[in-house]
Amino acid sequence: MRIIIFLFQQILKMKNFNLDEAIRTIIKEENNILLSKIEAVVSKIQTADDSEKPLNFKEALRYMNCSQSYLYKLTSTNQISHSKKGKKLYFTKRNIDQWLLENKVSTISEMEENAASYLKPIHKNKIQ
Repeated sequence: MRIIIFLFQQILKMKNFNLDEAIRTIIKEENNILLSKIEAVVSKIQTADDSEKPLNFKEALRYMNCSQSYLYKLTSTNQISHSKKGKKLYFTKRNIDQWLLENKVSTISEMEENAASYLKPIHKNKIQ
């Protein structure tokens, strides 16, 4: 709404004011704003759907950037979530991402914080 007021003020400052042209300009700007909002929503929906779309074995290999033998090992030992239809294996990006982030390595500062919070109760018990 603020942009409409701003545009209308700018148009009123013009020497050769034309109401029809002013209205067209305002409508055009409003349409551009609505179109960009719609595109953003569509993009979010497509991204959300993309994470649930099944990937076949080759697509999963490309996504994970690993060897065939390693991915077969992960599936045969049930270390990574997958679906099996006949002899074909399927994965989702969401499950692959979860698996990739499972074994997070802590930073030195995170380890120091964990150690400090772990040692606090021990020191309290020794003092009493």
